Formats: sequence, C-alpha cells, structure tokens
Amino acid sequence: MHPTMPTARFALFALLTALAAAFLGGCSSSQTSGSANYTEAFKAGRYADAYESASKQATLGSGPKKDQASLIAGLSAHALNRNDDAEKFLTPVVGNADPKMAGEAGAALGLIAAERGQHDKAAEYLTQAGRKLTGDDAARAFLYAGDSYKSLGKTTEARGMWSLAQTNVVNDSALRVMIGDRLSAAATPPPPAASPNKAAAATRYSVQVGAFSNYTNAQAQVSRYRAYGAARVVETHKNGKKLFVVRVGTYATKAEADRVKKTIGSSAVVVTTAGE
Repeated sequence: MHPTMPTARFALFALLTALAAAFLGGCSSSQTSGSANYTEAFKAGRYADAYESASKQATLGSGPKKDQASLIAGLSAHALNRNDDAEKFLTPVVGNADPKMAGEAGAALGLIAAERGQHDKAAEYLTQAGRKLTGDDAARAFLYAGDSYKSLGKTTEARGMWSLAQTNVVNDSALRVMIGDRLSAAATPPPPAASPNKAAAATRYSVQVGAFSNYTNAQAQVSRYRAYGAARVVETHKNGKKLFVVRVGTYATKAEADRVKKTIGSSAVVVTTAGE
C-alpha cells in the first residue's frame, strides 16, 4: 500500500497542529501586531504566509518573542514539508525556560525525526517533550515516543511510553482509543509455534491490507479495517528488512479469507498467519 502522502505524516501533523493550537490560545492576549499576523495565518492554515512573517520576526526579534516566532516558523515550515527549515527554527526553542514552549518544539523535532526514520533521535526528543508538557499534549508526545521505540524493536520501552501516555490523557477520546489499541496489541502474547508434524493442520489464513516500514503508518490503518474483522499490526521480515503489516481476521480456510478479500478490494491479499 503506497498512499499519495504517508499516513504517518497525517498523524504527525495532527499532533503538531494540536500543540500549536494550545500554544496560540495561551498567548493571544500578549501578541504584538506582528505576532498576531503570523499566528492568525497559522490558525487559518495559511502556512506560507505564517512562515514568511514568523521567520522574519524570529530573525529580527529577541527573547520570548523571538522564540514564539521561531516556534510558529518551525511548525509552518513542517506543514510546508520544509523540514530542514523547521529544524533550524525549532532547535533553539528546545532550550527555552518555558517548559510548554520547549516541550512543543521538542515534540515537533521528534516527529520530524520519526518521519525520517531516525527513531532513536525521535524517541529521545518525544520523551523529553512529554515530561515538559501536560495533559493531552504530553500523552501525544509519549504515544509517538512509544511508536518510535516500537519501530526500533524496543517493545519494553514502547509499552512504558504508551503507559505514560495513558496516564496523561485527559480529554481527547480518540487519543485514548489509540493508546488503548497499542497497549492491547502489546499485551497479546504471540500464538505458540506449531510443531512440524502439525503445521499443515494448524494453517490459518488472514487478509493483508498493507505493509509499512514504520509502525506508526501501520497502526494508523487498523481502525480503517476493523469493520471487516479483527485488524492488527504484525511485525515481519522480508529480504532482511523489518516490515509492519496490517492484517484482518483469522480464517480456517482460504475460501473464507477470499470472501473478505473481495469485500475489501483488489489491494488486499490472502496470506497465511504463519509467523504471527
């Protein structure tokens, strides 16, 4: 499955937008006319305008106003898929004395690292961001830190981050479900391996609907296919590379799996559940 834009980017950008919305709402009363211009542009989704205005303010300003402008310039650059520019503006803000501002910048840098597949760096940034943020913002940072640990094969660390996310979530019900899905999947023990003389009798089938190099991409697809059966993420290897595949249902016969495959569409394939 090869979406036009990676599914992870939608999820990651949603977190950046949530962080920015919280920040912008908290500082609106003290904005100057310049900062009002770029914050309003960002809220309205005019990211090119927001970037142009905020980057100028960040270059010319100093102190808290400089960091505020740098944060919005960095988030706007990310929305425009200009991650090198985003890093340039966000990195200095990580050291801001205000934990909320520093946490938001760190979360954004962590998400950018995750998009690039730099999961060690992503996990570090996102974990630190989660400790500086509060409530749903902290929960989102810990959630994606867990996803990066999962992509690194560090399942214990991943569960720890997801558990932290669960304890921090406050109002976002969709976020609560996402965290619960990950913890449930992590708590499900793998089925016992079939002995060689019973392997044929134990063969089961599933419908595979996507294969991804990133756990976050795969997990984001699970809810889309729940209506067809028990959807889940399975870690596999192909040509020496780790893959996270999304599979639907477990069926005793290939004919049953074929019926579900036809319902889903031509992009789905029937596979055996061997190795799950």
